[in-house]
Amino acid sequence: MKQTKKLMFGLTAGTALALSIGYGVYVSGILHRDPMKQEQARVQALLTKDSENLQRPDATDNEVYAAMIRLAQTLRPEARAEAIKRSSSTVKRLRQGAATALGNFNDPESFAVLKKLVDDADVDVRLSTLNALGMMPGAGREELLVPRLRMKEKNREFERMVAAYSLSQIAQDKSLRDEAFRVLVRMMGSKDVNLAREASFKLMAVAAQDERFLDAAKKLVSSVGDSSIVPVLVRHLTATDPEWVLRNYRLLLTSKDLQIRFAALTAAIKLCDPDRVKLLQNWLSTEKDAQSIQYGIQAAAALGGPEAETLVRQSLQGPGFPSNLVPMANDVLEELEKGAHQERCGSAARR
Repeated sequence: MKQTKKLMFGLTAGTALALSIGYGVYVSGILHRDPMKQEQARVQALLTKDSENLQRPDATDNEVYAAMIRLAQTLRPEARAEAIKRSSSTVKRLRQGAATALGNFNDPESFAVLKKLVDDADVDVRLSTLNALGMMPGAGREELLVPRLRMKEKNREFERMVAAYSLSQIAQDKSLRDEAFRVLVRMMGSKDVNLAREASFKLMAVAAQDERFLDAAKKLVSSVGDSSIVPVLVRHLTATDPEWVLRNYRLLLTSKDLQIRFAALTAAIKLCDPDRVKLLQNWLSTEKDAQSIQYGIQAAAALGGPEAETLVRQSLQGPGFPSNLVPMANDVLEELEKGAHQERCGSAARR
């Protein structure tokens, strides 16, 4: 089976063969460096260094880890051989790297090692292996993932989540992909904040427009949940369902969490809410700590226009303005005075 894997820089394995090309071309008699060629040359130099690291007996664990993964993305045989060797290392990170590297290969020996590592004693190695199994379809991969998708142990929910993510990517049967997807959606509502966050981010990466994900995201935002999840989802929903955000963002302004309140303020400004100036004025007049005031100045820059200039000036001249923020506020004020930040909404503002 022909394998076409993506490099970390967005290049394909076929493109990697040409990475050694890095040269200047004469344009109108002037030596001109092609940025793409320069980047390819830089990547090639990195891969060459990786190959050298795999041959060095004194290479650090981190060097070997990175080299295996990067070289495997270009399907280099030395990466496969090194990963198979390191799969039995006593160093957990090297076993993780071996699993990630071998996920790029679709041969029986690589699969046999993944089959062993999926039951490794260390949970991080198991998670890396489950993720690696989802890198491409292949004989036996689904069969390893399905039992992990359906396991009931509460202390193995993260393994179940990664198995679900991998199956959502490679399962040939639509009903199995849907089952995996439903598991991830349910996990978005988990009381385990870390689990909910990871499930949210994985779904956002692969199903950003899916109504099932968007519905779950709205429930999570409406619950005014954890600050590591809600602001990201608010930004996503601002782009995908702005009308919903306009109807619901005010609830977030009551949160005790600064990140959530700022996400709501930013959404109101971006979506041209009629009360955006009033909201910013209230923010700058009531928020007292330096971080909150800094966010308010940033919001003013995003708002733009003469009203934003006035609000920044009033805040800067008011009592208790943090001295460490004066340079930043002056920079924003100068840009506003120059008209560099134009008010985007104008007559097109939502009413």
